[in-house]
Amino acid sequence: AGQHKPIVAVYTSAGGSSAESRGQPFTQSIAYSIDRGRGFTKHAGNPVLGHVLSSNRDPKVIWHEPTGTWVMILYLERPRFAFFGSPDLKTWTQLSELDIPDGHECPDLFELPVDGNAADTRWIVWEAAGRYLIGQFDGKVFTPESELLHTRFGANDYAAQTFSDIPAEDGRRIQIAWMNGGQYPDMPFNQQMTVPRVLTLRTTPDGLRLFTEPVEELKTLRVREHRRADLALNESPVKFAGVSGELFDIEAVLELGGAATVGIDVRGQRIEFAAATSELIALGRKAPLQPEDGRIELRILVDRTSIEVFANGGRVQMASCFLPDDSQRDIALHATGGTAKAVSVAVWELRSIWRAGDLASGGR
Repeated sequence: AGQHKPIVAVYTSAGGSSAESRGQPFTQSIAYSIDRGRGFTKHAGNPVLGHVLSSNRDPKVIWHEPTGTWVMILYLERPRFAFFGSPDLKTWTQLSELDIPDGHECPDLFELPVDGNAADTRWIVWEAAGRYLIGQFDGKVFTPESELLHTRFGANDYAAQTFSDIPAEDGRRIQIAWMNGGQYPDMPFNQQMTVPRVLTLRTTPDGLRLFTEPVEELKTLRVREHRRADLALNESPVKFAGVSGELFDIEAVLELGGAATVGIDVRGQRIEFAAATSELIALGRKAPLQPEDGRIELRILVDRTSIEVFANGGRVQMASCFLPDDSQRDIALHATGGTAKAVSVAVWELRSIWRAGDLASGGR
């Protein structure tokens, strides 16, 4: 016991090819902290779940209140996942299995209200490539009610996980993902994470779908605002006068009109909607997107080496990395194959999340 509530980490003791783990099986273990995560002590009885199959790994553990049980979803081997139950995090019993077509590692399991109605909920099973199933979960068996769906289409967005135990008065389901595959020349680190984003489950003409939007707290980084409205767009790019920088938060409502494409260029990267295919194209990746009343809504977050795009209230999200060109610091709007309109565009320059002195103190 300590003055802080304990934190328990459930992790894979991974086999592999390194000297420390060569020839060892993949098993699941726990460790605990009583100092807010500053230090962890491994459980003397590890592993708490022995080897099941292949390279079984990536446990996600939740507390299932209706059955009073800890529940783990674990990747076994493509496409197999399994559910386990425990009364104490130390002894586990297999409950059921679930196949996710071509599903691969890093599962997540969580419950969401439908259209914000706490009396009507569904469970989500998520896998590393950003695909998910909607269904019912009774604490033992997950019963899918949807086909395999996906909401993320960017080039660098993998192994997303949601945070557990967010206070009830907040109530959000917040997710963060690994932006794998980015390039960071001369930097003392490798890779980065997406911004935190809120997941909601909403009714659409196609059925229930996950929507993904940036957390509201990101708006606290906005420092200078620039607005334009009712801009006619054609083949000649319309530059956003007086705006030049590295970090931006952009909100835009674009009306396609008779144009073939309409979009925004930021930091030398193009984000545009193609009418013929009903696709949003960002940094070379494509996502299906249906205009609403002839318009698309975009939220674009530009960091130093990444761009994250959220379209039509989060129906589609695309997170991709890029190598910045310091000469490309402008924002411009464009249309091709006809005339379109920027109904409204708001651009905020952003400050760094790190304030003076934070780095010297290690961000504490």
